[in-house]
Amino acid sequence: IQGMRKDGRLFEALVTLSPVMDRDVMLAMVVVRDVTDIVEKEARLRLNASIIDNMREGVILFALKDYKVLFTNPRLRDLFGYTEAEMEVIGIKDLLADDEPYVGYLRHNMNFIQPETLNVEHSLHCVNRSGELFHVTAHIYTFEYGTQGTVLIAVLQKLSK
Repeated sequence: IQGMRKDGRLFEALVTLSPVMDRDVMLAMVVVRDVTDIVEKEARLRLNASIIDNMREGVILFALKDYKVLFTNPRLRDLFGYTEAEMEVIGIKDLLADDEPYVGYLRHNMNFIQPETLNVEHSLHCVNRSGELFHVTAHIYTFEYGTQGTVLIAVLQKLSK
């Protein structure tokens, strides 16, 4: 619903009605909250989600503390052949070929990688659900993410054969 300010400008409003008894008369208490900022932030979040969902590159976010996959976009799931639910239970190691040395690098250095210190481009040897091996270019960044601690985000682009 929209409300109107004294100067005539409209704003997004949340209206709450509550019954109030005054002696034997039923009244209504009305609370109007300006939620313009919330509505605008939600619109930006929907736009960001739409951009990520429609990227040509795959995006994956995982926690360095346990390699748990926290987020993938549709392109990444298509690239590897897993559903969103499956991606939530597999680890990053399941997406990399057995000969990929980067897993060892992360395992050895994960306690030393600090938020916002890793910003690299790396070629990775990957494996999809059906066992097909392929190479990607990965743009890799780290940052601090709440209770997950340091997380790694990678933007992957499959290399042509």
